Amino acid sequence: MPGWTVRTQEGVSIISLDGAFANYDQVKSLWETLVSLLSSGHKQFVLDLSGISFMNSTSLGGLVSAYTKVRAAGGKLVLTGMNKGGVRDLLEITKLRTVFDVFDSESEAVAALQSGAA
Repeated sequence: MPGWTVRTQEGVSIISLDGAFANYDQVKSLWETLVSLLSSGHKQFVLDLSGISFMNSTSLGGLVSAYTKVRAAGGKLVLTGMNKGGVRDLLEITKLRTVFDVFDSESEAVAALQSGAA
């Protein structure tokens, strides 16, 4: 099961995933983390996928659901670190790259959220 760390930088919650992200229990745990953060008043999220070694359609669906949950709560969720584990290819093939705001670095993602560009 992948782990993740959550930290806050300049008002933006950064969730860094690590390992294989490929089953429903992992997706559910991520949702619960986001719901907890949302209920604590957090509204801006960077999901750092640079530590992901593998992702499948279940986890991809989980990302879409997480994006939807955050948006429904008036927040924003952006992605970064998609160079490993075929994540970038998976988003391109499924055309979901057009749904998510994707940034090359965490610092760019945080800056875009803070400026309202994301």
